[in-house]
Amino acid sequence: MVEIHDQQDLEKAIEARAQFIGINNRNLTTFEVSLHTTEFLLAKIPDQVTVVCESGIRSREDLQQFMDMGINHFLIGEYLLFHSQPGEALRELKGVKKRASSKNMWNNPS
Repeated sequence: MVEIHDQQDLEKAIEARAQFIGINNRNLTTFEVSLHTTEFLLAKIPDQVTVVCESGIRSREDLQQFMDMGINHFLIGEYLLFHSQPGEALRELKGVKKRASSKNMWNNPS
């Protein structure tokens, strides 16, 4: 996978015939995140290339926005890393309802 941040990176990735391109929404100089980076660059990527949207996804709505654009692969780290319950955060991003607590079958004498 080739990670890109801007138009120049994209041109190099296409020239190298990268089959997987990760669009990083984080500016590595300023560390600012803009989801518009993916929106801007996606239209310029050939259809046969698999696109991974990286950085800045913080809600189910963010994820859905990119899925509506045809992106099905995501790199989500910081949001999960700093969430107090990363498993629950991932379920929320995926649109899965909170699970009812289950009893431990090994401690249930029934």
